Amino acid sequence: MRASMKFSDADVRQIEKEGLTKERVEAQIGLFNKGVNPLELVRPCTVGDGIEALAKDEISMMVDVYDEEVKSGREILKFVPASGAASRMFKDWYVYLEKGDLNKGEKEALARDLKRFAFYGDLTSVIARKGERIESMIAEGKYADILVYILTSRGLNYGSLPKALLKFHTYSGGSRTAIEEHLVEAAMYAKDACRTCRLHFTLSDEHNDDIAGYLSTVRGYYEKDYDVNFAIALSTQRPSTNTIAVDLDNHPFRDQNEELVFRPGGHGALLDNLNDACGDIVYLKNIDNVVPDRLKPITVLYKKVIGGYLISLQKEIFRYLELLEKSQPDEKTLHDVLLFCRKSLHLAIKPGFENLTQSEKRSSIVLLLNRPIRVCGMVKNEGEPGGGPFWVN
Repeated sequence: MRASMKFSDADVRQIEKEGLTKERVEAQIGLFNKGVNPLELVRPCTVGDGIEALAKDEISMMVDVYDEEVKSGREILKFVPASGAASRMFKDWYVYLEKGDLNKGEKEALARDLKRFAFYGDLTSVIARKGERIESMIAEGKYADILVYILTSRGLNYGSLPKALLKFHTYSGGSRTAIEEHLVEAAMYAKDACRTCRLHFTLSDEHNDDIAGYLSTVRGYYEKDYDVNFAIALSTQRPSTNTIAVDLDNHPFRDQNEELVFRPGGHGALLDNLNDACGDIVYLKNIDNVVPDRLKPITVLYKKVIGGYLISLQKEIFRYLELLEKSQPDEKTLHDVLLFCRKSLHLAIKPGFENLTQSEKRSSIVLLLNRPIRVCGMVKNEGEPGGGPFWVN
């Protein structure tokens, strides 16, 4: 494999097939060469400074706001990025396979935990179909062989499946995949007044058919069990959001066929899919961010809380926008709406605002308010690294 700085006619055709342009790819490489300025972190967000902590009565009120709004006909959508491959979840097991065996500690850990995995029943069945017994394999210490049955096409093929199709949790009546848990969760808080649950899953091309087929198999069971109707949409990440791969010198990288290599973008690349999704209030949650039934009540509670909080903010925003549209705002209205922007929406008012005319102030505030709203739930900071929001310049 080698690097090349110039694009041939064949390269341009490949670029256009990706939905990109030669100029766009050159701009990507230019960004790699130039680099980006890091964000200046000012301070972490804390309660009262970027994070709102609701009292018990406020929590109850937000749940009521959400429930009433859903009854009135608001359309809810659960948007789930589900293209993630499961291979990274098993990186340690792949290391064991590469070594050809497990050491004593690794064998003891696998022996201790194996029966606790939600896929243990499926694993037992697939091994039995091959004429072996998992109990005998455990007794004989054939753990490398067991991992082959878990990870490869010889057995469950979990190393090649998307996370959506992995068995995550075990119940008395059987096990559920991650995608089934999202169906159950949607039935608990994302159904509208007609008991329709709208879900949108973003998938990779290679897993689209498998997941579509699986959903068609299991959806009926959960529709009957939870007395709902699922309206499920599937989409794939657009190639036009891909980024060209480069070597250490930022030269375009080529594969063994001398073709350019493109890498899919991260979750930000799904904004196009989100824009195209049909939903009024959209809940966004990753495919592997699921909990078993015993923990779902707290999840459902706070999903409704953040939904109710969003609706409350939206109503206040609409009220101010209507006031601003009817006439030029007086000083009191301007003061109230600016206070709302700063305190409730945490929006920064640009320097020089006070020097604008009343008409310019009105237009500036309308631009601040007339846009989508995002409300994020925050878990308590207990010293774990990462995940916390920051104020930035």
